[in-house]
This record gives sequence, C-alpha cells and structure tokens, in this order.
Amino acid sequence: MLKIPNLDMISICTPPFVHAPATIAAAQAGKHVYCEKPMAMTATEAKAMCDSCNQANVKLGYQSGGTRLGGTNYAIRDYVTSGKIGDVYYGRMTSFRVRGRPGVDMMLGSPWFIDSAKAGSGALYDTGVYDIDKTLYLLGDPQPVTISATAFRGIDMPGDSKVDIYDVEEHASIFVRFESGMSFTFEKGWATNMSGLSQGIFIFGSKGAFRGDTLLVEQDGKIVEEQLNMPDMPNASRIGNFLDACISDRKPISCGEDGQKVMEIMSGALLSAKLGREITIDELYAIEQMRAEPTSGWSIP
Repeated sequence: MLKIPNLDMISICTPPFVHAPATIAAAQAGKHVYCEKPMAMTATEAKAMCDSCNQANVKLGYQSGGTRLGGTNYAIRDYVTSGKIGDVYYGRMTSFRVRGRPGVDMMLGSPWFIDSAKAGSGALYDTGVYDIDKTLYLLGDPQPVTISATAFRGIDMPGDSKVDIYDVEEHASIFVRFESGMSFTFEKGWATNMSGLSQGIFIFGSKGAFRGDTLLVEQDGKIVEEQLNMPDMPNASRIGNFLDACISDRKPISCGEDGQKVMEIMSGALLSAKLGREITIDELYAIEQMRAEPTSGWSIP
C-alpha cells in the first residue's frame, strides 16, 4: 500500500500496539497519517511518531481529537484562555460506566482491549483518552509537569465470562500539575457499582466557572448562570478537518503534538500507579527509554 504513488494519506485503525510502527512507516513513505486513538502505547512512541512525521513534512492527526470540534467547545476554550473567567486554577473530569468493559461486558469479539501487550491500557486508553484530549483543548493545551495516579481492577466478572488475558485497569484516578500552576483531576472507570454520580467536566476560575457547558458567575454573593456567547461557525467533521489541513498545509484540530501530551498524561498515570508515587514528565521519558523495545503498556497486577 505504501508504494502506491498517488496515495496521499493513510488511516490507521489497528489495535494500539501497531500505531507507532505503522505511522513511522507511512511517514517515511511520504504519506499523511490519521491515527486511531490512543495515539500510541507510550509517550516515547508518540514522540517518535511526531518526529518521523515532522521530518517527512507530513501531517499527523489522531481520532480522539474529534471531541474538540463544535461551537460550544470553541466558546469554552475562548472563555478559559482569554481570561474571561479569571485565573483557571483547578478542574475535574469524571466519567464512569456501570459495566462497559470491551471483551468482558461488550464487544466480546475484541479481547485485545483487555490485553496490555496489545491495548497498552484499559479504561484510560479506551475512553479516557477522549476526556483528557477534550480537557486539554478547553484549557488551551497546557503542558503537564507532574502526575500522580492510582489504578484498580477487581470488579466482579460476568458468570459466563471466558477471558484468557486481563491485565489492564478498570479504573484510574489522576492528578495532574501543569506548567501554569493549574491542576486537574481525571477520574475514569469502565465498570463501577455507582449510580447518580455527577459526571462531566468542571472548570474553576477566579471570576467564573464551567459546569459542563454551563457558564457560572458570582453576582451579589450568589452563583448564577450566564449566557455563553457562541461563535458563528460551520459544522465540521474530524476527517474533514484533517483532510483540509493536509490540502491547506495547516495544523489540524488534533495534531501529533496534542496526542503526545495526552500520552504523557495517560502513560505517566499508569507508571505513577505502578510506582505508587508522583512522577515528572521528564522522569516518565527516562524510564520509558530504559524499557525493552517494542514498548508495551503498563499492565496492572
């Protein structure tokens, strides 16, 4: 396929352990790459993918970035990055399923989702990637500095479950510090015994806040909802956005460097959970580079 001369772009829709080698091969063949989520197995792989595409002068986009599109997201990002809600100092993103484990509760024909050697991670890489990517966009793509996390697996399995390998997390709680001094908490679960829990994104600023897409401000000592000024903009698709970026030679809504930041948080979270302590992003790369190639995900014992 890579030898087809008039082929401009490759879409990689494989399990995560193939993403890095396939992307690097496509870039070396001069093809733009649109990669399925998660972008890679580790932050080190994501960086190698970015480096290869930059050296080949081809575009690299990834699928989970489609959550960035939409007028509401653009509006929230503007309020956050322009200072309209003051200094953003903290936020939280919470997302839980009751029973939604691929290969266990659903999608029984795809057992690779729960095999760390193929998937890299469980709930975090499967659906947490969407939450983290969207959050980074809304916050103006800040640079993470340190990560502290815990991970858990142990929710009861269905009585008729037949699973050969299951070494990924069902739940992850992550605390991230950014260069700006802002901090953020991510909570993600594939399987829980909880209902009625308030979920979604919460962004705290010194002059206002967001609860989901609702803008909250203080007036006379009370918290009230305020109308969100929405931009007048056309609808866009994630594939359409990437194709336009390739044709117009501009940055797609979700470029490789954006995906690399997401991988820094996710891979860093699993390493932190495994070590039982906070780690820095620099430490993450140093430890990843000491591991044998090809790198796999961090399995949860």
